[in-house]
Amino acid sequence: DDDDDDDDDDDDTDQGPFAWQLHDEIESLIYVSWNQEAEATGTVEYSFDKDIWMASPERTFSAGEEEELLLGIPYETDVEIRLIVEGETVYSIDATTGNLPGDLPVPSYVSGDSDQWWDDGVYIYTSINQDEENWSGDHFWQVILDRQARVVWAMMTPVNRWTLWADISNDGDYLMWDEITVYDWGTSDPSMIHKMTIDGTIVESYEAKGLHHAWDELSDGSLVWGAEISSNEEWLQRRHTDDTVETIWKCSDFEIEQLGETASRCHSNSWWWHEESDSYLVSFPSSAGQVKDTVLHIDSEGNTIDSWGQLSDWEFEDDANTFDYQHGVTFTDEGTLLLSTQLTSDNPYYQGGYDTLAVREYELDYDNKVLRQIWAFGEDEAIAGKYNGEAHRLANGNTLHNYGTGARLREITPAGDLVWDVKFPGGNTDGNGRLQGRSVFINDLYDFAP
Repeated sequence: DDDDDDDDDDDDTDQGPFAWQLHDEIESLIYVSWNQEAEATGTVEYSFDKDIWMASPERTFSAGEEEELLLGIPYETDVEIRLIVEGETVYSIDATTGNLPGDLPVPSYVSGDSDQWWDDGVYIYTSINQDEENWSGDHFWQVILDRQARVVWAMMTPVNRWTLWADISNDGDYLMWDEITVYDWGTSDPSMIHKMTIDGTIVESYEAKGLHHAWDELSDGSLVWGAEISSNEEWLQRRHTDDTVETIWKCSDFEIEQLGETASRCHSNSWWWHEESDSYLVSFPSSAGQVKDTVLHIDSEGNTIDSWGQLSDWEFEDDANTFDYQHGVTFTDEGTLLLSTQLTSDNPYYQGGYDTLAVREYELDYDNKVLRQIWAFGEDEAIAGKYNGEAHRLANGNTLHNYGTGARLREITPAGDLVWDVKFPGGNTDGNGRLQGRSVFINDLYDFAP
């Protein structure tokens, strides 16, 4: 049944010249419509938190039928709306967003300090497994949360397909997400990467055969991903803008280079393109056979620059600060190595059988081939994540830590202060629960409006 006060079957109000209705599928999106008497400049303002007003981008309204999309409103929320034309309120109306999707895992706000969190990080875009099944399940949601952990947008990935890598397009105009088919054993369909506007309209789709985890978009619009060729082989593929696919790197070649022979179970859990050097970082998890627990740096043609960890001639300055089952590896602007990792047995906070996650940042001493830890967080927090996870350095120096199957997001200052903490249900105490995909902050949802 519709929730409005009129007698028809839709969700609009039919109240005079200023009406509202919900998006057909994403019921946190409100459309308002009116008849504009003459061309004029204006905006639509709306409020759902006491004394806080948001607004659509100011623009020129044309004479005739006009419509505006309102974004960033939580589900199940009453909203005051007013049309502002040439600085004057012309119409006002009240509306209510739709119910949260019934099977959506709804997060909870644990704590926060708005004075210290990143101001430009107004929303966060991520994915979450509907099923509490660790590295399995076949129902994934893409969600956008505000800083109070309220869901302001949600869309379900097609059943049996996985979304592990939500992102923003390089031009800042689109939401991007992956539709992974590798874990759908009953299909031969290729994995896909999509670009879409916030109303769910897909504007471009790209075939990414073999995609099973991480991907990245390059500045020219081409896409790179780790492709599963077999259970023992992975290639780095690049889809150019003319749709040709180039193989940049083969894991079997790296195995021969390092081991003198090919091995087994070679696969990555993270690929990341470093724009400044046009090079790539790849992370191999503890399940990756002979290349496990290694981070590899390669150039744009797939040649090895350096490696760190298990397959490396580098050393850690302190064995208590090594990485294990690392994820989400990046370089910071200062050239340091940042990643999410489980603790190793040499660490004083290590607990056998309990996968505590920490963020580690290393200074890379190229002259002496030493990884020197210069910052860390989480060792003594005893918050676990068995699979997945990542760490992002934010523009203000804070760090965002995603706990993967710990289903948690936390923001930390350089001084080590926890300033934002959000938890999805099913991120259970041993970190072996609901799987969360990549997370990225968003400043303005209207960047993705159609």
